[in-house]
Amino acid sequence: MVFTAEHNLLTVFGTAFNNTESWSFGVRFYQTVHQDPTQAMADACRAATQTLWNTAGIFMPISHNLTGVKVAPIGVDGKYPPGKVAYIGDITPDSGPTTTNQHPAQCTQVVTFLSSIVPRGRGSHGRIYLPCPNAAISNTDGTNGLASALATAVRTWIVAMNGVTNLGIASIMSNLGSGITSPIATVRADNLPDTQRRRRRQLTSTTSSVAV
Repeated sequence: MVFTAEHNLLTVFGTAFNNTESWSFGVRFYQTVHQDPTQAMADACRAATQTLWNTAGIFMPISHNLTGVKVAPIGVDGKYPPGKVAYIGDITPDSGPTTTNQHPAQCTQVVTFLSSIVPRGRGSHGRIYLPCPNAAISNTDGTNGLASALATAVRTWIVAMNGVTNLGIASIMSNLGSGITSPIATVRADNLPDTQRRRRRQLTSTTSSVAV
């Protein structure tokens, strides 16, 4: 299993619940002629990422901090090529702007990327898992009504990242078989929160037992 080409992986990351837990999501960027990451490239990804994080209409939670971005070179085997390194653009811990309607750590909001070249199957879509927005959910169907706002905000961010010098074009990349690569053509968001249980691995709890 291989990717079609060496590429750059942009990871957005942060902490949650007083630095007890961590979260991240990543997008792959393909170039016709590959350019290795640089510190300038990582730094250039920070401003638009903070703009996404602080978009009022997507209700990122105050319990979560955005702390940085990382641009890593990825070989066709999915690993760092020998002798190459990743670069981190540090962000002063930036807590989400919304304080109400807090959700558990394992709740998340899915944003899906779609290809216009590959209509279905492998290489046709990719996903990122954002921290769950602090938005109220309906007591009739459990939705939060954020699909449009999330899709628009992430689309704006993707366009900004595509404009970062030498980073590449945000792409859906599958490493199954000989690999498939296609640029992200559509951003789609759901209005129903999802679950990603690994985002509660470091949290501790207290139990109570009552004899019967």
